[in-house]
Amino acid sequence: MKSLILGTANFQGFYGIARQNKMEIESIEQILHVAQENGINHFDTARSYTDAELILGKFLNKSQPLYIDSKIGTLECKSIASITDSVKESLHMLGVPKLNTLYLHNSDLLSGSTSSIVRQGMEKVIELGLAEHLGVSVYTLNQLIEAKTIFPTLSQFQVLENLCDRRLITSNKLIELTKLGNDINIRSIFLQGLLLMDLENLPVKLQGAAKSIESLTKYATNNSVSVIDLCVAYVKTIPWVNSYLVGVESASQLRQIIKSNYQLQKNWDSSVVPLPDELKDPRFW
Repeated sequence: MKSLILGTANFQGFYGIARQNKMEIESIEQILHVAQENGINHFDTARSYTDAELILGKFLNKSQPLYIDSKIGTLECKSIASITDSVKESLHMLGVPKLNTLYLHNSDLLSGSTSSIVRQGMEKVIELGLAEHLGVSVYTLNQLIEAKTIFPTLSQFQVLENLCDRRLITSNKLIELTKLGNDINIRSIFLQGLLLMDLENLPVKLQGAAKSIESLTKYATNNSVSVIDLCVAYVKTIPWVNSYLVGVESASQLRQIIKSNYQLQKNWDSSVVPLPDELKDPRFW
C-alpha cells in the first residue's frame, strides 16, 4: 500500500505552474484538518517554503503521531554548525522533537568542496537525535545512484515520476534499493499542476506539453475518471514506490485524491503521450 505525504511548497507561496495567488491561511488550515482527519500525518516541508514550517507548527494536531520531513539547501549548508542550527530552528517552528527525514534539496551539495561538510553536518543531525533518517531529492536516477555511493547513510530518496514521464517505472536499480531497505518516494505526480491544466491556460513556454495533456484529458474522459484519478492510479502501479508526495490547491482536491481508487486499464500507455524530454524537468521551464 502506497502512503500519501502532503507537500507544503505551495503554502503561502506561488509554487506550481498554474498558481496565480497565494493560498489563504484558512484554506491551508482546512487542508491540514482534512489530512489528519483521514489519517494523513506525514508532511513534507523545507526551510525555503516561506512560512510553511510555522504554519504546520501552528495548525497540526500534535496529539496524533507526526512524521515531518524537511529540506535544507545551499544556504543552510555553509558549515556543520549551520546545518544543525537550521534543523533545530525547524524543529522549534514545527513544535516537534525530531524530524522523520532531513532531506538535501540538491544532490550537487554532495559533490565538490561542500561534500565533506554536508555529510558531517547531516551525520551530526542523526547523532544529536534531531532526525530519524537522512535523504536527498533528485531529478535523475544517476543523481540518486551517485548520492548513495558518496553518502551510503542516505536511505530516503525523492524522485520525479508521473504518468507522462515514465522513465523510472521499470527500474531494476530502484527495486534493488528498496529491497536493501531504502525508501523511494515520488514527487511531482501532477508535475507542479501542469498535467491538470486546461490547454487554453497553457503558458507559451510549455506549449510542447499540449499533446500530452490533450491525450491525458481524452483518456480520462473516455474512461469517465478525472486526470487526478489517472495520476494517482499510475503511482500505485510502480513496484518500488514507498510513498507519493502531493501538493493540493484545496481541501476538496485532497479529499478527491484520498478517495481515488481507479485502476489503470491494460495498454493505457499507448493512449497517453509522454512529455517531450525538455519538459520533464521543471527546473528548466
